[in-house]
Amino acid sequence: MDTKICKTCEQEKSLEDFAPSATGKLGRSAHCRLCRAAKNRETYRLNSEYFREYKREQMRRRRADMEINSKINERRRRSYPAKSKQGQKLYREELREKHFFKWRARLWSARHREKITASELFALWHKQHGKCALSGRKLDKDAHLDHIVPISKGGEHGMNNLRWLDPLVNVARGNLSDDEFVQLCRDVCNNW
Repeated sequence: MDTKICKTCEQEKSLEDFAPSATGKLGRSAHCRLCRAAKNRETYRLNSEYFREYKREQMRRRRADMEINSKINERRRRSYPAKSKQGQKLYREELREKHFFKWRARLWSARHREKITASELFALWHKQHGKCALSGRKLDKDAHLDHIVPISKGGEHGMNNLRWLDPLVNVARGNLSDDEFVQLCRDVCNNW
C-alpha cells in the first residue's frame, strides 16, 4: 500500500487520504484532505464577505442568462418537487396525517415566531397522558395548544406556558384565566 507524508500535519497517510493532483508526487496533492479542508474553512472564515459577494455575483450572472436560468429552475423542480403548489399541499397533508407533532411544531413556530420542537410537544403530550389539561378528556389529532397564561394577560409563547386542551374547552375558555374559566363553568352549572 502506497503512503505519503502530508506537508501540513507531517503524518504518513494512505494515498487515498490525498486528493488527486496532476502536478503532485504520485499524482496526489501535497496536503491531506483533512488539512486541506481545515485550511479552506479558515480561508473562508477570514474572507467570508468576499466569498459571499463572489457567489452573489455569480448567481446574478446566471440569472441574467435566460437559458441558464431556465436550466436552474428545471433542475430545482426535479430535485425539490414539494416547491410546486400541489407538492406543498400534498406535503402538508402528509405531515399532518403522519407526523402530528412535527406539523404542530412547525405551525406554532411559524405563527408565533417562537421555536418549539416536535419532541417538546410530544413530551408535553406524554406529561399530560394524552388528556386535556382542564377537562381530563382524551385528546386526538384535533387537540389545541393553549397558553396557560393568556397572551392578553402577559403570557408568552414559550414551551413553559403551553398545554394541550380539548378544542371545545379551549374555545369556551377564550382568553380567561383558569380561575375565571372555572368560575364561569360553576355559574353555568348553578343556573342549569
